[in-house]
Amino acid sequence: LYHYTIIFLIRCERQVSICCLASAIIKMMIETLTNMLTGPCGVRRADRLLIGVSGGADSLALLAALASSGWDVHAAHFNHRMRESSDGDAEFVQAFCRKQSIPCLIGSGDTPDFAGDNRLNLEEAARKLRYQFLFGAAAETNAAAVVTAHHADDQVETVLLNLLRGTGLN
Repeated sequence: LYHYTIIFLIRCERQVSICCLASAIIKMMIETLTNMLTGPCGVRRADRLLIGVSGGADSLALLAALASSGWDVHAAHFNHRMRESSDGDAEFVQAFCRKQSIPCLIGSGDTPDFAGDNRLNLEEAARKLRYQFLFGAAAETNAAAVVTAHHADDQVETVLLNLLRGTGLN
């Protein structure tokens, strides 16, 4: 929601008032994230967070928001090797993190082979490999939590995460 709102606002013509509104939305997003992390998730402000970063706008916005608000963040990107541009995505995430002075871990796996070997569809295999990597990276970096960004099209992961939290299918 915030990502699409901010992109829409930046493309408007009245930049001064638009930037103020975009800043207010980002501030609300950071406050909401902080309240969720320190409340129900039980993360302390001094704890390290591992941010799963795909290279898309939603995960980069999450990483930048948490980093700019003073959280101790590390980024982690998993290259699923499913597209020709996969290596470019990993390089982009590394460059972004380097520019922002955010530590970054990159992992990779052959998702199609893993799917075939384990009788999984590609989406299931990709998710399994990604979360194995993220939780391993969290242990390696002593992160208290793994944080990922999702948008409305991430229905399967949303349902899975809701079930894990005990909040049902919606």
